[in-house]
Amino acid sequence: MHAKIEQAARLGQERLAEGRAVAGWIGGSLTAGLGNDRSDVDLFLVVDGQLPPVEQVVRDGVRIDVECRGPGYVDALLTALRNVPVNREQGLDDVPSLGRLDDAARLLYALPVDERGAAFIEGAREAVDDLRKCRILRSCSIISSKAEDVQGSIEASDWRQALEVSGRLLLEALEAYTAGCGFTYVGHKWSMRKLSQTADHSALLSRIDALLYSPSPARWEELVVSRVRLAQELLVAALCLGWEAPEAASWGAMLANHHAAEPTPGGAITTDIQWVPIRYGEDVLFEGLDKTHHVQLSVPGLLLWGLCAALGTEGAVQAFPFLGKRFLPEPPSADELRSYIESMADRGLLTD
Repeated sequence: MHAKIEQAARLGQERLAEGRAVAGWIGGSLTAGLGNDRSDVDLFLVVDGQLPPVEQVVRDGVRIDVECRGPGYVDALLTALRNVPVNREQGLDDVPSLGRLDDAARLLYALPVDERGAAFIEGAREAVDDLRKCRILRSCSIISSKAEDVQGSIEASDWRQALEVSGRLLLEALEAYTAGCGFTYVGHKWSMRKLSQTADHSALLSRIDALLYSPSPARWEELVVSRVRLAQELLVAALCLGWEAPEAASWGAMLANHHAAEPTPGGAITTDIQWVPIRYGEDVLFEGLDKTHHVQLSVPGLLLWGLCAALGTEGAVQAFPFLGKRFLPEPPSADELRSYIESMADRGLLTD
């Protein structure tokens, strides 16, 4: 056990022995396997009565952030995770906020201070599938808003805003992807660390590096469009492959198998950047700039749409059987896939 975690555990046990808390757990980047020797550690305590403010305790050079929660907070938090919408009418309003998802993820990766704290952690682990889905959906909501800002900045030829917002949009899509791989810890600060711990991440990492860290204002519009299309890919991987199980990294394996560090030629049709998919149960709803116009697809249809973004038309036709077999026992023929791609183009989801 890391020395910082041991210090936090001792402090928590002291607070429990003094009657200043009734349960506790230790969370943060260290317990999530993401931190380093310079990371601080978070001690969460359940207390009766009025909640004290966040406290910073320094012991032997170790900074411990002490946060308190009320007795019913964890139960309410885990109950909120069950608000995964199964139809469009439910919407996303009841999906927990990023702040609550952060608390839930910290609890999921926590180490207990006492038996009651251990029970809370076990409750979070039992809710891990709902937590993953809620995290993906919250990203969809954030990205939908940012996609509007990207379109507006492109139309206004405001390249600074377009680059700034599209960068944030791509990082949020990466949060959805890594959640779909099983890493629900919240925060762009850890996005690259989380990605590096997923299987077959090299192709995605090289593309993200090129799009985020080597921008050229001279080709800003091309760069922004490429960022959004990669974000669409990452959302598709999360919504299709990381939904029922944390297997979104299968997308990275597909890219490796098809040697697609960049989208391959073989079809001029690709995704229209205005569209952001949101999953409601077994259906997927696309929202575009016109909020009165929506397009609905099945989950396999969404997968094919995302493959068009990654590989172009013919690449998508070739790759679909590799990933689509988990949804369709008998994958469609190549001609059937091409016909479906044409129908998506007719509905405005794909563009030349």
